[in-house]
Amino acid sequence: MRLMKVKITTHHQVKNSGWFSVFPEKTLLAGKAGTGKAAILKGIEVINPLGRDRIEFPSEEYPQYLRVGGFQRRIIPEKKTCSFAVFVCDDALRNKLIDIDPVFAETDRIEVGRRMDARRWMTFVEIAGSARWQEIAEDMRFLKDKVAKRKEGAETVREFERFATLKKTDRIKGDVAVFIDNWLKRVTSYLSEQHQEIIDRCLFVAGREERAKQARKVVYEHLPFLICFAGKDAIMPAIPFEKLFPGAGKIPEIERGIVQRSLFEILTAWAERKSIPLDNFDTFCQELFTCRDSLASRLSNQIRQYYPGETGRIAFRKSESGLELVYIDTTEDEIRIAGRNQVIWWLLDLLILINCAALRKDIPPILLLVEPEDGLTTDARDMVHAVIARLAADYQILYSSSSEETAHQENYHNIALVNYDEMAGSQVVSWNISDEKIKKAFS
Repeated sequence: MRLMKVKITTHHQVKNSGWFSVFPEKTLLAGKAGTGKAAILKGIEVINPLGRDRIEFPSEEYPQYLRVGGFQRRIIPEKKTCSFAVFVCDDALRNKLIDIDPVFAETDRIEVGRRMDARRWMTFVEIAGSARWQEIAEDMRFLKDKVAKRKEGAETVREFERFATLKKTDRIKGDVAVFIDNWLKRVTSYLSEQHQEIIDRCLFVAGREERAKQARKVVYEHLPFLICFAGKDAIMPAIPFEKLFPGAGKIPEIERGIVQRSLFEILTAWAERKSIPLDNFDTFCQELFTCRDSLASRLSNQIRQYYPGETGRIAFRKSESGLELVYIDTTEDEIRIAGRNQVIWWLLDLLILINCAALRKDIPPILLLVEPEDGLTTDARDMVHAVIARLAADYQILYSSSSEETAHQENYHNIALVNYDEMAGSQVVSWNISDEKIKKAFS
């Protein structure tokens, strides 16, 4: 599933970003510092983050009341959606949905939202999640008239009066759908097989809501993780990594960022797959260092794939404080990652998150990168852009930049400009981008 359009509302400084397009490979959110680019990316992440602790909603910053057209309206968190996202339904997913209900053959877009109370909702664009009464009203009356001719069907006919209050446009869902289903199943015992086709047709229509629930479950299973990654999430590999397994695989009582938690999850899954005991740190390290298909090997291959010209490799080493990551160059000299290259450090952390997402579901995550070039030299910034270009061949990417130069270098078709207004908050424009609009956004 590819992300197509996004709108963020009432999320920190983003009152209403407006709908903006997300491009197939990469999208640059460009604008001056402080315009809300990071808040927008974090708002997108809540649609399907790697962990529920990544769902950030303001508790005090959003207004409890909203004035519209001279009227004051109360904002109810259970009803107010913060993040909207429209995804493209790919052929593989559509075929699975068609197996549930042929109506999903027309599915091309799926909208997912997250409300202020953290609950999530989903709709199939232009496809109703339930049927209307008018779709089966005539058939139902026909069946009622047939049952009325049977003496033993008198009670069933009286029950039909419940449908008298239904309007043509009323939805068949909830208790109404259950009642119709039960009524039709009772009718079956009173009528001959020649009426079974009509009964089956009515049962199928009345069951659309239940099939829509099944379809949503399938979509959630195929929904890609959205990974928002900023420099503050980094492992800080210059510091030896804390002991991962102080006892029986229990997570140590230390503060952990998303990268640390992801690394712990990957290593734990690897150990369980290899039947390596997690209650002995020395045994675990010995197996980790000698195994050819360990995480270090995978990370080394991925760094070579995405970092142009890289020939070194990543390895785990045991230190006095636990486990640490080191870089081994072509001369086999060990160098801590931070001492080697900031871009490799950044890429390593990002790859750990990608591998964690792959561990949970075999669907490429969508990457949301907060200011990846921030604080880097000109050469390092160029390398980050080269890495992002390579990553974009395998993952859909949204990344932010406060550099006007970066905005001018990017393809106009891949840019969304972010502006900030005290009254309107952060606003995003993603169409008809030009040099003039970029200069205005940074002026």
